Amino acid sequence: MNEKVQLRGSGLYVEMVGPLDAPPLLYLHGGLGGAGSYDFVHDQGERLSQGVWLIAPDRRGVLRSDPLCPGEQVTVQGLLQDMEDLRVHLGLDRWSVLGHAFGGWLAALYAITYPERVECLLLECPTFDLGLTARSLLQGAALELELMGRRSQAAKCRKLIGETDPAKLWKGCQQALRALGKRAHSLYLHHPDKHHYHRLRAESFLSPELWERGLEVEAQLLAEGRVFQSLLPQLPKLVQPTLLLCGAHDRVFGGEQLEAFQAAVPHAQVACFADSSHVPRFEEPERFAATVIGFLQAQRPRPR
Repeated sequence: MNEKVQLRGSGLYVEMVGPLDAPPLLYLHGGLGGAGSYDFVHDQGERLSQGVWLIAPDRRGVLRSDPLCPGEQVTVQGLLQDMEDLRVHLGLDRWSVLGHAFGGWLAALYAITYPERVECLLLECPTFDLGLTARSLLQGAALELELMGRRSQAAKCRKLIGETDPAKLWKGCQQALRALGKRAHSLYLHHPDKHHYHRLRAESFLSPELWERGLEVEAQLLAEGRVFQSLLPQLPKLVQPTLLLCGAHDRVFGGEQLEAFQAAVPHAQVACFADSSHVPRFEEPERFAATVIGFLQAQRPRPR
């Protein structure tokens, strides 16, 4: 079931899969602007529908949601409000939230801000600190550039790793990824099929303009600057049952963030996917779905 939900003057495209009486699970897609929830529903919708009511919106101004109006500003606080407004629209008192990458940053911040509304928190390869993520990706980019014989660009990446300003780190990281071209997929996928998402876009019948719509949202969030604030110091505020789903080969959510997360949220469960990088939902889809459903079912009260 698909619905265009009107929230604060803009239509958010929301895809819903699964029985309405199943535990509700809000999915928050990755990317600062990102490319919406299309790929997640494609990879996991049918599988997760066996145990949850999946609610997967495209973020405000992204993909199938309405384009931003002239003068409309996207802020982190506004994105949090969109989640609350959607919850109220659906008539839900509480729901569980699953966030990927930057969606994990948003999901954790939402759970901290509205703890009484989040039953369980699930985080797939989250990005809690853009500076740490950028450093890790720059290290990977340097290795790939050396393999391509572009040693001077690799050296620039390694030099930039010493930068302390997260905004400059992120900008340099994006430049390095563009320099890699299609080789950048090696930093995100351990799976041998490195072109899954390019193929998915081509076969979606959605226009290139729609896929690029999130760039405006990304630019506004970067300009606001709040996304550069590390969420690691706030993680001890998480009180919900929490599941971290991480890929063993993921450079986005590197070892430093994992160690900080485990120290800050000792009650969290961790599921590590040995054959995955940044998208275990695609790289190990059956185990991913079983892990998510199993975790949520284990948290629900048992009938007496």
